[in-house]
Amino acid sequence: MEAIDEEGVTDDDLTPGDKAPTDLPGEGEFLSPCEENSDCYSGFCMSTLNGKVCTELCIESCPHPDWKCERVAPPGSEPVYACVPPNSALCRPCANDIDCQFIEGEEGARCIEYGPQGRFCAVECSSSEGIGCQEGFKCQQLKIGGEPIELCMSKQNDCPCLMGFVGLSTRCYNFNEHGTCTGDRVCRLQGMEYAWDDCTARVPAPEECNGIDDNCNGYIDEDMGEFMCGLGVCAHLVPECINGQPGVCNQYKGQSAEICDKLDNDCDGETDELWPELGQPCDGPDPDECKNGVFVCNAAGDGVVCEGDFPNFEEVCNGIDDDCDGLTDEDLGTQTCGIGACEHTIDNCVGGRPQTCNPMEGYQPDDPPDPDYIDSNCDGIDGDASKAIFVDASSGRDTNPGTRENPKKTIQAGLNAAASQGKLYVLVSLGVYNETVELRNGVGLYGQYDASADWQRKVENTTTIRGNSNKGIIAENIASKTHVQGFVVISESTSERGGSSYGIFATNSPGLELHSMTIQAGNGGRGENGIGGQNGLNGSMGGQGTQGCGYNCGCLICINQCGDCPRPLGGDGGDSVCGVAGGNGGNSGGINGLGFSGQQGQGLNDLGQPSGGYGGAGGASEGNGLNGGVGLPGFTGLRGINGLPDGTYTSSGYVPSNGQAGGDGTNGGGGGGGGGGGGGEGDAILLPCCEMYGGSGGGGGAGGCGGKGGGGGGGGGGSFGIFVSGGKLTINKTVIRTGRGGDGGDGGLGGTGGAAGRGGRAGPRGEQGTQGMGGSGGAGGDGGKGGDGGGGGGGPSIGIACVDNEQLVRDQVSIVTGESGEGGIGPNGNNAPAGRNAQTLGCKL
Repeated sequence: MEAIDEEGVTDDDLTPGDKAPTDLPGEGEFLSPCEENSDCYSGFCMSTLNGKVCTELCIESCPHPDWKCERVAPPGSEPVYACVPPNSALCRPCANDIDCQFIEGEEGARCIEYGPQGRFCAVECSSSEGIGCQEGFKCQQLKIGGEPIELCMSKQNDCPCLMGFVGLSTRCYNFNEHGTCTGDRVCRLQGMEYAWDDCTARVPAPEECNGIDDNCNGYIDEDMGEFMCGLGVCAHLVPECINGQPGVCNQYKGQSAEICDKLDNDCDGETDELWPELGQPCDGPDPDECKNGVFVCNAAGDGVVCEGDFPNFEEVCNGIDDDCDGLTDEDLGTQTCGIGACEHTIDNCVGGRPQTCNPMEGYQPDDPPDPDYIDSNCDGIDGDASKAIFVDASSGRDTNPGTRENPKKTIQAGLNAAASQGKLYVLVSLGVYNETVELRNGVGLYGQYDASADWQRKVENTTTIRGNSNKGIIAENIASKTHVQGFVVISESTSERGGSSYGIFATNSPGLELHSMTIQAGNGGRGENGIGGQNGLNGSMGGQGTQGCGYNCGCLICINQCGDCPRPLGGDGGDSVCGVAGGNGGNSGGINGLGFSGQQGQGLNDLGQPSGGYGGAGGASEGNGLNGGVGLPGFTGLRGINGLPDGTYTSSGYVPSNGQAGGDGTNGGGGGGGGGGGGGEGDAILLPCCEMYGGSGGGGGAGGCGGKGGGGGGGGGGSFGIFVSGGKLTINKTVIRTGRGGDGGDGGLGGTGGAAGRGGRAGPRGEQGTQGMGGSGGAGGDGGKGGDGGGGGGGPSIGIACVDNEQLVRDQVSIVTGESGEGGIGPNGNNAPAGRNAQTLGCKL
């Protein structure tokens, strides 16, 4: 709120309700000034905004049109009806504008601050429109909210306490250089007068420690300050005033036993006094002996440690004792340079001068791979990389050129490339190579390299050749010196019947030299079992003889009583597919004639003597023929001979010792034919006029065929670490292990002899009963059983086998042989012998 113009308006500007009557009242009359009730005829002196004036008692109306008849309670009197001034917000105590805007026509009244006396209502006026203010007030222009407004303001800069204001209050204040204190002024009836209470606001004073807001700024005992109390860790600030009372100092608050922590823990004014070495120079745990550090408290606070002893003054090659230990240029170490044979070590410092290592010192131009893995030409590998083809099963490809960076994949591809390019050797990385390797004349083969480690060669690296046949390595026609070094060679166990397994198979290869090898041969194959002999066929049965009969009448009158039959023929001998048929039976004899003899059965024994049965003799006149003889049985075939412990060693490999086949059984002899019966006479009309044939002889049964001999069992194959033919062999630092020799096959059983055929039955005599009956045919002999085959010999297990007494040069060679193969089962259950077991066989040592 801002005052603009303090000039008031004249009484001519007053509204009719605001100005006094034109005719001044007489003393004691209505509206005349007064000081007390006795000054008025009505006995009632009333306070107004214009001062005290006399009023009148009334019933309904008052002499002045703006005054109203209302019930009032004069001080010290009973309530009465008296005339009161018109109702107005002017000078009413207020807190805000709303407290002033309840009178009709005074909606524009505002609550205005009159200074320390309080806030009172001011009504609108207008100097331009002639709306003035009551007496004692001036129309003053103020600025509220940035807008100008004219309001009636008391010229006394205060408002009176009127009867209508009793009980109302306004906020008042006292202020000075210390602050502003607010309070209240209350309009009260005080004795016989209406008056304002004194302002309750205190007089602002400097703030003191008393629990009172002395300067009325909303804070109690503020800015009293603090003072320092205690020493060391006990030092702390204490407020000068606490709850209206002076602060009290406890100088040992926080005291504890002294520890090493840069603090005065026991509050005695001394810090870490138990450790006088604190801050002194020291030599810490660094290697030098220079005191570059300082003692400080340790982490536990119960001692000191040396801290900051850096940098570490290390000894350098300069002829000075840099690390303060009294020695010069000591412990500066050595340096190593060069690779292979050029690798050597020198002192880093000599005479205070740093030294430089020459990486090519010790270089040798010739560097074939050697058993000690020495890199003589210092090119990073054992051997000369420029003369080699490289092979790595893991990263290589056979289409690669075979360099260190792009190796071949298989050893065979490497050997072929080396031979075609004139390279001296093939260097093979560790791993397993599933291939049978055929060496090339003059091309060395070296294992135990590691392609992933820049082709370094170490004894712990393993390079394995696992042959994909019964041979691991094949050396054929190796005339020039050809080294094979640093491999594990494994040949497969053979599945071939009687086949052999060879770790290394060398033919005509005097230039072959083996070094640092491990050779493991697989197992030999089992021999084939002999085939069982075929059983002999059975002999056929002889044919039956024919009954005797009449064939002619020898009298003049027979009246057809004799018959007309042909001569009965002897039965056929039994058939044979092996030449031992039975003999035919004899024909019958005529009237009073002899019967014919039967034929002898076929067959000869081993001595060339007949083994067939004899033929039966013919019967005399009217006599019976004799039976044919029985054929002799055949002989059993010879037993096969078992195989031997050794087969045959040839340039093509080992040939097992097979069992011999059994002999065939001989055939049984054919049975002899029975003799024919003798002829006789028969009666006709009471006379012996009929001529009669006797019964014919039965045919002999065929002999049984002999059984075939059983096949011999095949010999077991061998297990050979090295098999040498045609040339010496040099071996160093090599371990040879063989597998098990193959078992020999069992001999086959001989076939059974065929059963003999039975002889044919004799022909009976005729009806007359005067002729003889034929003889029965003899049975054939049974065929002989075939002989059992011999068992195959067991396969050998030999470390080194030489075919033709080849020279063997060896040094530090260890041979461990496996078991020999068992011999196969021969005749009568007798086994053939087990195979040979030997470290070497047939070699010139």
